[in-house]
Amino acid sequence: MTTKDLILQASLCLFNQEGFETTSARQIARVVRISQGNLRYHYPSKEAIGQQLFDQFYREYCDILETSSAQKHEVSIADMLDTYLKLFTLYDEYRFILQDLWSLTRSLPAIKKTLQLDYEKRRAALAELLAGLAAAGQLETPDSPGLFEAIISQQLFLGECWLSHSGIYFEGEPEQEIRRYLEQWVLLLLPYLTVPGLEALMEYAREHAGTFQPEFYQLIQFHFDRRPSHESESI
Repeated sequence: MTTKDLILQASLCLFNQEGFETTSARQIARVVRISQGNLRYHYPSKEAIGQQLFDQFYREYCDILETSSAQKHEVSIADMLDTYLKLFTLYDEYRFILQDLWSLTRSLPAIKKTLQLDYEKRRAALAELLAGLAAAGQLETPDSPGLFEAIISQQLFLGECWLSHSGIYFEGEPEQEIRRYLEQWVLLLLPYLTVPGLEALMEYAREHAGTFQPEFYQLIQFHFDRRPSHESESI
C-alpha cells in the first residue's frame, strides 16, 4: 500500500469517527506516522484529502446505479433492495460525507456543484428502477405521473439524511443500522406495491430473517390484507 493510500485510509477513519471539521492534518500525519511536511507533499491540505475521498465515493456510487440500470427492463423487489443495500452500505463506509454534508460543501464547493449537477441523473436512475418494478407487475402504475416524482423525492431525501438521524438516535451494530433505515426507505413504496410485489417483499424479508424489525413484517401483511380479494389470506 502506498503512502497516499495510507493517508486516505487513515483520513477516512478519522473523518468518520471525529468528523471532517474537527480532524486536523496533524492527527492524520500522526496516525500514518509521517511528518506533516510529507503529508503536504502528497496532499496540500485536509480539504484535498476530503475531495479525493468524495470523488472515490461518488465513482463507486455511480457504478452501482449504472450496473443496476443496465441489468434488465424488468426489476424485482429483490433487485431493488439489493441495489439500495449496496448504496446504504457504501454511505456507511464513507459516513462522514452525509453526516458532515453541509459543512463539507462549504469547505469544498466542488462537492456541492457535483451533487447539484448530478441530481437529475440520480432521479433518473431511481425512476428507471421504479419503472422496472411496474413493468414486472410488482408496483402499481400511477394514474398521475407526479406520484413517481413524489416517491423519488422522498426516497432521495431519506437516502441523504439517514446517517445524520442515525448518528443521534441509533445504537447498535452497523448492519442493523443499515437494515433499519433501508426499511424506512422501502416503507415509502409499500402502499403502491401490488399483491405480487408484497409477496416478493415478504419473501425477501424472510430470507433475511433477524435483520428486519417484527413491525416490518406486520406492515407488509397489513397492506396485503387491505387488498379486497385477499382479505382472508396471509403471506
